[in-house]
Amino acid sequence: MSNNDLIIRVAGEGGEGIISTGDFIAAACARAGLEIYTFKTFPAEIKGGYAMYQVRASAENLFNQGATFDVFCAFNGETYELNKQALRPGGDFEAARPRWGCSTRCNAPPSTRPWPRSSNGSRANRIMT
Repeated sequence: MSNNDLIIRVAGEGGEGIISTGDFIAAACARAGLEIYTFKTFPAEIKGGYAMYQVRASAENLFNQGATFDVFCAFNGETYELNKQALRPGGDFEAARPRWGCSTRCNAPPSTRPWPRSSNGSRANRIMT
């Protein structure tokens, strides 16, 4: 892995905007003139199931997706548990809810509004307000 690259992984449940978020990150990196290498998984279900998008960006040529990642944005605790072992030591973990007991630096975005309610009345996860 090059010292001049950045690998970002976004993961959560299908239907939460994981693929759209990854597409946005990839487009921003490409528009900035960086080389990108993407990898994504889709759940078999229409809504729900594990979804992941990984973007590797560099000013140099890229030939693979990378074995670890530098920035991880988890939309739920299950996703954190599935991916925490691949987070590069010293990497950045962004969580919707920091109570998952992160062993690495864990940042939760500030929230200025209450958590939105889903159609079944439970609180929905969100990353940015």
